[in-house]
Amino acid sequence: MHIYPQPRFLKPVPRTWLRRATTPTRINIRSTFASDPRIRSELIAFSEDQKLALTYDSSGSEALLCIDEDRSLGDDAYNLTIKPSGVRLTSNSSSGLYYGLATLSQIMKQSSRQIPCLSIRDSPLFPERGVMLDISRCKVPTLETIFTLIDQLALLKFNQLQLYIEHTYAFHGHEAVWKDSSPLTTSELLRIQDYCQKHFINLVPNLNSFGHFERWLRHPEYQEFAESPHGFVHPLTGQRVPYGSTLTPNRRSLDLLKDLYDQFLPLHDSDRFNIGGDEPWELGTGRSQARCRKQGIQRVYTQFLQQINNLVKQHNKHTMIWADVVIEHPEVLPDLPEGATAMLWGYEAKHPFPAECRALDKSGMPFYVCPGTSSWNTILGRTDNMRRNIRRAAEYGRQHGARGLLVTDWGDRGHHQYLPFSYPGFVVAAGHAWTGRPPTEKDINSGLQLVFDLRRASADVILSLGHLDEASEVYCRNSTVFNHGLFPGLLGEDAALAIKPARARELLKRLTTLSERASKLTDSLIADELMTAAQLAAHGIRRIQRIQIGHGRPTELRKELRELIDQHRTCWLRRNRSGGLEESVDHLTASLQKIN
Repeated sequence: MHIYPQPRFLKPVPRTWLRRATTPTRINIRSTFASDPRIRSELIAFSEDQKLALTYDSSGSEALLCIDEDRSLGDDAYNLTIKPSGVRLTSNSSSGLYYGLATLSQIMKQSSRQIPCLSIRDSPLFPERGVMLDISRCKVPTLETIFTLIDQLALLKFNQLQLYIEHTYAFHGHEAVWKDSSPLTTSELLRIQDYCQKHFINLVPNLNSFGHFERWLRHPEYQEFAESPHGFVHPLTGQRVPYGSTLTPNRRSLDLLKDLYDQFLPLHDSDRFNIGGDEPWELGTGRSQARCRKQGIQRVYTQFLQQINNLVKQHNKHTMIWADVVIEHPEVLPDLPEGATAMLWGYEAKHPFPAECRALDKSGMPFYVCPGTSSWNTILGRTDNMRRNIRRAAEYGRQHGARGLLVTDWGDRGHHQYLPFSYPGFVVAAGHAWTGRPPTEKDINSGLQLVFDLRRASADVILSLGHLDEASEVYCRNSTVFNHGLFPGLLGEDAALAIKPARARELLKRLTTLSERASKLTDSLIADELMTAAQLAAHGIRRIQRIQIGHGRPTELRKELRELIDQHRTCWLRRNRSGGLEESVDHLTASLQKIN
């Protein structure tokens, strides 16, 4: 019997079963929370799936499933008892019933004739449990993909979703910014929110509003808003960027943000709004230079956040802020908007969550911990780093009173990873956010099968590919040796060249084996994605071998990458819209031109 996320408390009754053939075929409902239309819809679906009749009475008459209230339970909590005489589910909230039904459905799915008797007492460790999905760099998923993912996140008992947006919403009057990106429209965003609400998920608006504004500032008509309108040298890569990425902290920028907020925020029922605010790289080097010299960059930063917060309050929402500047300069904490929530992100296995959580706890500022799926800049994922990163964030977040856990899934530099490589991160984060117990490899595999409807062979290949990062014995910060090989000069580093030739040969053998295993999977979409990913990673290793020992002919490598680009296009369009695809392909084309 596999249940994911694992319940907080589960006590089995050995060798005791509820036998379906001898039980009543009714669901007896005695809970006022079952009148919630969302619960009623779930009960109808459950009853039809299990071929049960619904009855509403308080007589205590026998039924296969009795749904009742327990006023002693907290939000989202439920108790589930399975005895030879039937099943009893109790809760003190609609959401608790929803999560209890999700657990019961997993049990019933695995037990068609006889159901193991047990007692479950369950409640979440973190009140707010979320996923942030990057839909700006460069993938905008189809509505079908988003709806399917919402179904899956609900099974994992997540209750918050943030769609990270820079330019991929169709803002009126700003067509030049989003015209080629396949943006979400107003009606589509409202449909997504409605679908989230039916699954007890809070759709929190997320629009980066200070740094990471390059999708706007690259256009001539928006350069007037840029701190550095003629570009800047990126501090991470040392490369010159020909346009700005940070808004000038002035009234004109606030007027622009007000226009965007007035269009965007009324579409969301959530009382939260993530304004971003991270990595304002150029602040103090351009138009605000004199002001920053006089007042200090940190003071100018917090003043602008206060002004943004005033705009947010006009829509009756509470501000969320990425916490990188806050943590680097804790002296700004008293000047941050009152009531704002700090979103504490970090993506490496040894990220200093202990010190950072302690600092935020001491400040009294509410905060989330925000680890990552470790999927981006990797091709195959970083399973081992991901598990340690999420575990560290959850443990120290819990210890220091974090309100929530938000696992992030980014799409930096072309979004070349495919969605299944994010699934393990969602599964692991759900386990930590709900129970606080680190999931084992078997737990993760079971979660992938139960929640994402994968066969065991598919789950095995996903996890095996993700483990190859650790097997490379080369540490690449927030990336992998495969990605560095595929994109030479990534982040201005040559970390991939540190791989030992014998290790590179071994990885190629393993990639070949895993690609062959992927080709035999029955799900054609998963098979194509895993095969293409394995072959892209293998191409990256061969590129390293070409540099290290001169192995491989340039003509053969070029032919191989051209074929992989075609496969990448095909895989992309099966889950995502066309906008952003050419930008993603441009990264691969630039890599192709470096083969010599």
